[in-house]
Amino acid sequence: MTNWVDRINHVFDPVYSIGSRLPDLILRIFAPLDNLARAGAPEWLMNVLSIVMFGGWSITYLLIILKSRRDKSYGIPFTNTCLNFSWELTFAFDLMGGLPAFWFPLRLGHLFWLVPNSANAYYTWKYAPGLQRSKWLHKNFKGIFIGTFIICFTLMSTYHVYSNDIFGVASSWIINLMMSWMFIKMFLDRREKVNPDGTVNGMSLPAAWWKFIGNAAGAVFCFYWWPQQFALSVAPDHTLRHIATTVHEPRTYAFLYVVYVVNLALDLLLIGMLRERLAEIRQRIITSGWHSGRAGKSLRRRRTEKKARCGYPHRASVILAGIDVLSMEVQA
Repeated sequence: MTNWVDRINHVFDPVYSIGSRLPDLILRIFAPLDNLARAGAPEWLMNVLSIVMFGGWSITYLLIILKSRRDKSYGIPFTNTCLNFSWELTFAFDLMGGLPAFWFPLRLGHLFWLVPNSANAYYTWKYAPGLQRSKWLHKNFKGIFIGTFIICFTLMSTYHVYSNDIFGVASSWIINLMMSWMFIKMFLDRREKVNPDGTVNGMSLPAAWWKFIGNAAGAVFCFYWWPQQFALSVAPDHTLRHIATTVHEPRTYAFLYVVYVVNLALDLLLIGMLRERLAEIRQRIITSGWHSGRAGKSLRRRRTEKKARCGYPHRASVILAGIDVLSMEVQA
């Protein structure tokens, strides 16, 4: 028996060797990036990045809220709504002991973002139960939503203490990564739910673009800002002391670098999928609208009605007519 174990271990010796050297290999690969990050960036660049980051995410929230209201839907996966709200509560009310000084009061930004997060929570509470496919989930959604929020807030609070993530850098990007992935899942679930205006229910392409812009600025901002907190430390071992917590500098920031890149890649994937679907819908609408007799009649009727009411734009009339045609074809 021992001989067989020795043989198996001998076969896997190269794997064990690579595994033991992997941390040092990662350190060497990412050392240039780490050094660049610790060097910091000009103050003007950090100011611009912070404005774009906060502005991009604020516009994202606004567009999602408007789309949710218009479509009678919710625009953020409800688990992420709970996580986002829990994270903002933690840092808006200094539950981790306050944020570092910066030219823009970070705490005010988090307080401000509680408003759109509250709106997203409201639309989720109001419309999400009716959009669930499962009867059981439809019936019990509000209780699940409350329970999920309690769990998420508990997880956020305990994770920050456990990992010494005193400024929420790692947790914010982990939540962001989850959101980017779950947005894609939401799109796939709603791909066939086409609104009369030719858009996908609860999904906003402009919001996806602004999320990408905010994330891109945020990634560059955190790339420089977080390592600088250790580089500027007065402690000889470059540790951060925050209230009663001592935070040691990571051996490498490789984890965050990977999260930044994957997050942006998922954002671009969602944008591409949404653009492709919207182009497909427009093409089907135009084709059906101009090559069907019933479509021509519907198109003329829609134009007349919209012009009489509010002078609806020609493009929207074509889209509405096409939706009618598509629905009539399905019924036929």
